[in-house]
Amino acid sequence: MIESAPLTNQCAQRGTEMNTTDSRDDDRLATVYQQRAARLAARTAPSSSDATTPVLLFKLAPETYAVELASVTVVTPLTACTPVPGGPPWLAGVMNLRGDVRSVIDLRQMIGLPSSDASTSSHLVVLRHEEHLVCAHVDQVERVTPIALGSLARPSEQMSNVDGRYVRGVTSDNVIVLDVPALFRHFHLNTHRTGET
Repeated sequence: MIESAPLTNQCAQRGTEMNTTDSRDDDRLATVYQQRAARLAARTAPSSSDATTPVLLFKLAPETYAVELASVTVVTPLTACTPVPGGPPWLAGVMNLRGDVRSVIDLRQMIGLPSSDASTSSHLVVLRHEEHLVCAHVDQVERVTPIALGSLARPSEQMSNVDGRYVRGVTSDNVIVLDVPALFRHFHLNTHRTGET
């Protein structure tokens, strides 16, 4: 005959041991999962310098420039514009754009480069800052591409012909990223001065 009391006690002891083991295993698994999640987060989360922003690339003379795509309203082929007497040298004129009169700037002259000659490949990049729009004359529009704005380098001495006030920085492949708000500040300051005189 088998005594039930020792067997019951033995089962209870083993159950306690199993519960303790299960608890330890659960803790160990939770730790492993937390460590794995931390490794995955560190691997997938981009740093501020690695985060990319879409930009529009275009040509001015031989160099490639860029502006944030969020600042671009539309790209359109260059059409005739009406000169503005007494305006600053970089103000090419005004034009009718979808029923609204917009200023056209010679972006080359504004940033310190020689004036551009209108050609069949010329385009207007319509830039927006806050509620203002302006048409920027560029030589050639290339493409949209992502770049890491947090990794931009300062302009080099070889870029002394470009006014640094309008440059945010330069990419590793020498794309010059322009500061759109700075361009608009220059535009409004000088056009208002011209209007007052």
